[in-house]
Parts: sequence; C-alpha cells; structure tokens
Amino acid sequence: MDEGDIFDSVLALEEEHYKAGETEGKQDGQLKYYQEGFVRGWQQACHVLQELGYIEGLLSSLLLICNPEIDCRLHNQCTKLLETVRDLSKWEAAGEEEVERKLTVLHTKTRFILQRLKISSKVINRSDDDF
Repeated sequence: MDEGDIFDSVLALEEEHYKAGETEGKQDGQLKYYQEGFVRGWQQACHVLQELGYIEGLLSSLLLICNPEIDCRLHNQCTKLLETVRDLSKWEAAGEEEVERKLTVLHTKTRFILQRLKISSKVINRSDDDF
C-alpha cells in the first residue's frame, strides 16, 4: 500500500465521520427546537384557556346572579359572549395573533358589560412569560 492510498483512506474516513456528526447534529437540533416549540405552544394554550375560563365563569355568574336586574339587550350580549367563549372549535385553527385579537375583544366587551352593571373591575395586563 502506498502513501496515496493511506491518505485517501484517512480522508474518506474523516469525511464519513464528519457527515455522521453533521447528521447527528441536525437531528439533535430538530429535536431540541421541536421540544421548545411544543413547550411554548403548551404555555400559550394554557394562557388562552385560563383567560377563557375566567371570562366564562364571570359571564355565567353574571347571568345567574344578576339575571332579574339585567336589561334584555345586556342579557343578549352576555349570552352571545358566553357562546363565543364556549365555541372553542372555531378557535383552534386561528393563529396566535388572531387568538390574541379575539381575547382582547372579549376583554373589552366583558369590561363594557361590567361597567353597564356598575361592577368595578381591574384589568391585569399579562404576557406569556407571566404564566
């Protein structure tokens, strides 16, 4: 065996290990980012569901407790908002920005209803990092 053959064999071995390392690195990177994306998605879903649950509970109790005192128009607004909150199947396909927009609309309408009923409310602005 001459020196050229040995050199070519070493070079081929190095390239083989380099490609194996590159492949392994890509797979590890994909797994890491997949796991991070899963966790971030889960955090966002928990944030949204917590907000929706809070609004649903608030509106449900308003309808139960204040039902005789609520005028017909306000009662209809509460009922429609409650239907929107409970209809999660239409929310699943929405993107993050659309979900945030819907939450903002729900918060605004809920605050309006509370103001009309002369119930004080405090709004806490939170981000995903707070959950």
